Amino acid sequence: MSKSKLMNPLFEVDLDKKRAFILNVNGLCKAEELLEKQLGKDDVSLFSEINWDNLRMRDLRLLLFAGLCSDDPDLTVEQVGKIVDVVGLAKSKDVIAEGVKRAFPQASEAVDKFLSPKTVTKATPETKTEE
Repeated sequence: MSKSKLMNPLFEVDLDKKRAFILNVNGLCKAEELLEKQLGKDDVSLFSEINWDNLRMRDLRLLLFAGLCSDDPDLTVEQVGKIVDVVGLAKSKDVIAEGVKRAFPQASEAVDKFLSPKTVTKATPETKTEE
């Protein structure tokens, strides 16, 4: 890929407020550390632990956290969950997909699959997901 076609991995997104989003090493490491605690095991790889074909709410929230925490170091995963509640699943998925495309341009095909409506698991029959 030529240098002129590379996208800047950092972009501004309008969520609960204007925020910077970037999937960088520090954010991904923070997310992996949280995932290790949740799963109770060491040496977790964020991208291998996530089932992209059947994305869980926990994983969506963690990926969004990974992209937002570099700009806001005091941000918590729980606060990111509240952001998802406000902006919705579709917008959250779009932000993550854009971040993955920018940080990992070779992953475009996987991102397109991620954007399909079936990739977020519903928690209960009462839970409404955006499509």
